[in-house]
Amino acid sequence: MESSPLISAGLPIALFIIMIGIGMTLTVRDFRQVAVFPKGMVVGTVAQILLMPMVAFAIASMLDLSSAIAVGLVIIAACPGGTTSNLFVLLSRGNIALSIVLTVTASLITIVTLPLFTNYALQLYAGTEESITLPVGRTVGMLVGIVLFPVAIGMIFRTRAPELSRRAESAVSVFGGVVLALLGLLILAAMALFLMNAVAGRVWCGYLCPQTVWTDLFLWVERYTEGDRRERMKLADQPWSVQKVTQKLAKHTLWLMIAWWTGGAWVLYFSDAPTLMKDLATGSAPFSAYLWIGILTFSTYALAGHMREQVCIFLCPWPRIQAALTDEEALNVTYRYDRGEPRGSLKHNRKLEEEGQPAGDCVDCNQCFHACPTGVDIRNGTQLGCIQCGLCIDACDTVMDKVGKPRGLIAYDTDENIKRRSEGKEAVVHIVRPRTVTYAVIIALVGAIMAYALATRSFEGISVLHDRNPIYVELSDGSVRNGYTIRLLNKRQMAREFILSVEGMPAGTRIEAVGITENVLGKPVVGVGPDTTREVRVLVFSPAAAELQKSTPVTFRITETVMGAVARAEDFFKAP
Repeated sequence: MESSPLISAGLPIALFIIMIGIGMTLTVRDFRQVAVFPKGMVVGTVAQILLMPMVAFAIASMLDLSSAIAVGLVIIAACPGGTTSNLFVLLSRGNIALSIVLTVTASLITIVTLPLFTNYALQLYAGTEESITLPVGRTVGMLVGIVLFPVAIGMIFRTRAPELSRRAESAVSVFGGVVLALLGLLILAAMALFLMNAVAGRVWCGYLCPQTVWTDLFLWVERYTEGDRRERMKLADQPWSVQKVTQKLAKHTLWLMIAWWTGGAWVLYFSDAPTLMKDLATGSAPFSAYLWIGILTFSTYALAGHMREQVCIFLCPWPRIQAALTDEEALNVTYRYDRGEPRGSLKHNRKLEEEGQPAGDCVDCNQCFHACPTGVDIRNGTQLGCIQCGLCIDACDTVMDKVGKPRGLIAYDTDENIKRRSEGKEAVVHIVRPRTVTYAVIIALVGAIMAYALATRSFEGISVLHDRNPIYVELSDGSVRNGYTIRLLNKRQMAREFILSVEGMPAGTRIEAVGITENVLGKPVVGVGPDTTREVRVLVFSPAAAELQKSTPVTFRITETVMGAVARAEDFFKAP
């Protein structure tokens, strides 16, 4: 199966752009420090290459996982960290150079180790001997094309265009934050759907999906304006008349009104609603507002009014996904064949009962099939077209009441319970089981991480760029001056003032901000407007005759004057 262009082309391009932005934050010195202090690289590589697969083998053995899940767990553990990890390191203000080196070294080593662990896992858990290899040339080419080459381009940009590099760092950070937020939301949404599926099958499709809800709403409007199914069929066969035109016009008008309000609600959510409503009414709203309302109106009208359940059958990918996720203990809309078979007419089955022959409760009325919006005969077993709306349950229960048989011939049940009842055992429902607990734990963990990130998010930031020429200036009194360009970020919707200081230098170090006269205890106070950045040139003077290293790590710190919020950025103070 051919991969989607979004994956085969879009993803590498996106990673290429991200790595260029990351490269703009790096210098050759950063990589040289990784080589001088290789402990982090060694520990990280060993953890990725050896420790993680060993943990995976241990987990697979302790939990007695199935062969497929065990092998998959080992493969995931044996894979190295990719380029996304570099973005996470950037956002967490970690050692980006170390992260990139780990990505490259681990990826090269796993060309050998990944097939070894995979083949061993297949032999150990699946009992098959395979000889899986990785394409060396393609792997190296991907590393060069997506990691090394764009990082090199970014580093060249930093040398030749430092201002562009500084802006790129902010852009990459913002983009990364958005990516992380979307990733977290997608994980939460996916795990919630997985949990729903593990507990009650496609309950999302039947009761919560917007397509289902809007389709039911549109069908109610259709019944209200044109009558029930028989009346609509008669109306369709009638020649056009004033009454027919009126009914059709009323239906489509109401549909369009609902669709318009649906599209408008989405657009109003992202703007000032009263102002936009006035602008829409007066024709002075932005073109983009009309465009998006039009697109959403048309899509709602088409999908809910005309395509209806065809979307569920042919367009939606979730039926295929849930089919692979469900298990024998998940509650699904189920035909109890252990009770319903052999099926036949009511008269025929009663005759069989009188003769002492087996007869099922299903009277073969086909009401379950006729009630199904997607045309599924649930008696043939679970099918991809079933959205588990439960209409077949209601239809069957109505028939069972009429023929004097117990309800529940079609009900929410599990395949495991049908087997148990066939064996004369009592039916049980296991809501709490390893699968549901795993999904719940992941939801809680990701939710907690996102909540913590939201609660502890920073509303201020600082970035530092050291002067390149000259790197330092030795003054006549024996002191040394270094120049920096510092950018302060204020994310709040109000103006704020920050006290700028430098840490890591000897006592008596003096700091000046060019053009800034206000100071507190000799430290400049920089004002930054609401939701904006401000760039200032900063000069740091060492004490006269101070003994300095050629490169002294320093930390620039900004402290908000009112709330005391703090942000830091690291750099170096150069000396002869």
